[in-house]
Amino acid sequence: MRKEDILTVNGIQVTVKELTVAEVRHWMMDMVEQEKAKENQDLVSHVLDQGLFEEIGLSDILRMTDLQREQLDNFTPSQLQVIIQKCKGLNADFFGMRRRVLAGVSKNV
Repeated sequence: MRKEDILTVNGIQVTVKELTVAEVRHWMMDMVEQEKAKENQDLVSHVLDQGLFEEIGLSDILRMTDLQREQLDNFTPSQLQVIIQKCKGLNADFFGMRRRVLAGVSKNV
């Protein structure tokens, strides 16, 4: 059974979940699709999603929680840091894999 934890941030109850292997696989496939579609994306949205936090994209937070995009948009970065810390605690392997993948990509660039 997956691990989950519930916290309240900004008056909203947020469920943070451990990702399954299948969810990580879908996350990776989505990253490939995002790269292919980057030219058609709104550049500001893409940069904000992937650049606001060093270790996690906003879309990753959505994957690891039950938050909707509209709810996430109403959080401040410091409030999101509380959620990110919980995400990191429940998904340490995901964050380790993300670091390894990005390190490999930067070596090939």
